[in-house]
Amino acid sequence: MTKQLIVGLALCLSVYSQSHAQDNAATAQARKVNYLVTIDSDIKMKKAGKTNALKVRTRVHYSNIQLSEKIEVRLKKLWVQSDANKREVIFFELSKDVLKIRDAGELIEIKPGEEEELNEVFASFSKPAGTVTLDKNGAEVSRQASQEDNDFIGFNSILRNTRWFHPRHPIEKTWTETREFDMGEGRSIKGPITFTKLNKKNAKGHTEIKLSGIMTKKAAKTETATYSNVKYVFEGSQSFDEKRKIWVNGITKVKFSCQVLTAKGLFDTSGTMHLKLKIEKPGEKDTKPLKAADPQKKPGQNTKAKKSTYSYKMRLKTDLTLVVGKQQIHLSTPSQFSYQNTVSNDKRIVQLNEIVVSIVNNKKQTMYIKMNKDVYKAREGEKKHDFTYENASEIIRDILYSMFRVPIATITVDKTGRELKRKLAKDSRSPVKLSGMILNVRWFHAPFLDKKTWTETRTFDMGKGGGLTGPLTFTKQDKKDAQGNTVVKVTGTIKKDKAQTQRGTLSNIVYVFEGTQSFDEKRKIWVSGITKVNVAYEMKTTTFTMKTTGTMTLKLSMAKAK
Repeated sequence: MTKQLIVGLALCLSVYSQSHAQDNAATAQARKVNYLVTIDSDIKMKKAGKTNALKVRTRVHYSNIQLSEKIEVRLKKLWVQSDANKREVIFFELSKDVLKIRDAGELIEIKPGEEEELNEVFASFSKPAGTVTLDKNGAEVSRQASQEDNDFIGFNSILRNTRWFHPRHPIEKTWTETREFDMGEGRSIKGPITFTKLNKKNAKGHTEIKLSGIMTKKAAKTETATYSNVKYVFEGSQSFDEKRKIWVNGITKVKFSCQVLTAKGLFDTSGTMHLKLKIEKPGEKDTKPLKAADPQKKPGQNTKAKKSTYSYKMRLKTDLTLVVGKQQIHLSTPSQFSYQNTVSNDKRIVQLNEIVVSIVNNKKQTMYIKMNKDVYKAREGEKKHDFTYENASEIIRDILYSMFRVPIATITVDKTGRELKRKLAKDSRSPVKLSGMILNVRWFHAPFLDKKTWTETRTFDMGKGGGLTGPLTFTKQDKKDAQGNTVVKVTGTIKKDKAQTQRGTLSNIVYVFEGTQSFDEKRKIWVSGITKVNVAYEMKTTTFTMKTTGTMTLKLSMAKAK
């Protein structure tokens, strides 16, 4: 609930900012006006004596273009950061050129064209967010969003809140207006705000206006919570340029309190919001870019560690003899997996680059598949398929997208590299299961301990949904390899009486492992390895029983580090 509330607040705050923007431009005369709105919120949520402290910081850069009596609003940049109990939980920066998201200490940058699902988000910066129509006194006549809300931009909320810093033009000494303030998650509150002109102009000759007021609401309901006993207290000042007929800056302090009922219980919520508006001069840049705080350091995590991406190739050659009755089949499957690990603190993000799989049956190739983010090639008997991502069918595009255009997994590890948690990517469009794929590309990335010898439980992919798990022994060798890396010998035998796969029931399973791996102690990564596996098992299906023996050889090599 806390994260949902933060997201709602963050979006609502960016909404505020843009709302201010639109109003300012509304009174600007036949030209583009650039604005910056900053919003800082401090929130406390109490339940049963426990308090959660939330902070939300929002910065919105945008332009208002006045076209006759209408104002066209265009976004330039959104910047949102939120902390819960002094630990960062959300950070993103979004413009037409880049989306930056930090998750658990790792900053990810995505540019237009790299993620198909974000193309519309980037494109929204090249279109008007919406329009506002004003009368001659600057009062709003109508507003209309020109785009639909998306995960990052709430266009309807933006337009709903464009009036906060822009009431009608100051004519009387004192006047009262009913104003609407956005509360996030589709909620808003309305009430009277009193505006009073001060007798003196400011240093730039602008009219100074003070504002104050109280808004209350008995209840408001969203999809995730019910709000009751809502109270907002407003106090601030604004400056109005009588010559250009526009509000040029402002500051509003808001104290709020309410009760929030969620699935987790009833929270007493209170806090403050500070909203600031300024006009940016033509060509002016954000000379003081905001620096997002690092997330709170976790035990065993170095938050200052830099993100590094390492590319690998793993070659897998299988030579098996399959015996069904009196028939004997020799099966070979030379394959190659190209992938990369992005290392940052305690996270390993796994991205597939290419897969090449070949099946040779009694020395005759019966199947060949090559896939990467741009190409799908397949041969099976006389059938041939050769597609690019652009001209492939929807199902092929979905396979290429989910396997190669987004990470397939995020692995959480401890300081030795031992896996603590594995989160596989989930894409409802793709028919490909990633559980076996991740076993292949994680095989050589075992923990590395500060010991001469240690034992680790490892899982080896048996294909078709089967995995074989058991202990292997890792022993450091006395000599380094040619590059000065530590060489580790890996041995072990894993046995299992039975295992169920999609092909049938396996029994009398024996896998014997022997190999070596090289570890770069400076970069804390495995850089090469070879594993030979002697295989023996029986498989029983509804139609036949088959005995299988043979070998599998896996080789790991490393490409250049990025």
